[in-house]
Amino acid sequence: MSNEKIDIIETAFENIDNINANAPSDVISAIQSTIDDIDIGNVRVAEKINNEWVINQWIKKAILLFIFIIKWINSAIIFTIMFWYNQTRRSNPFFQIFIICGQLIS
Repeated sequence: MSNEKIDIIETAFENIDNINANAPSDVISAIQSTIDDIDIGNVRVAEKINNEWVINQWIKKAILLFIFIIKWINSAIIFTIMFWYNQTRRSNPFFQIFIICGQLIS
């Protein structure tokens, strides 16, 4: 794994209070790339090396950052849906059913 990506993730994690959906593109790319690497099996949070388990802390941090960023994105999506709902609820009664089903699913 590139040291640059690890450094970006480590730095972002140290400044997690400043991380949101509008984080710099290199931070988002490093996090997304790490999640993609986990998905295809290129990296693991824990791996056995010389009969000892080694924890890759930077991967754990990337996962936490990913969840943190998704939380911000989901908040923006929820705000957008609620704004649209407030604009259309009087003219579209079926939309209320959509909101109720969405609340039941989540």
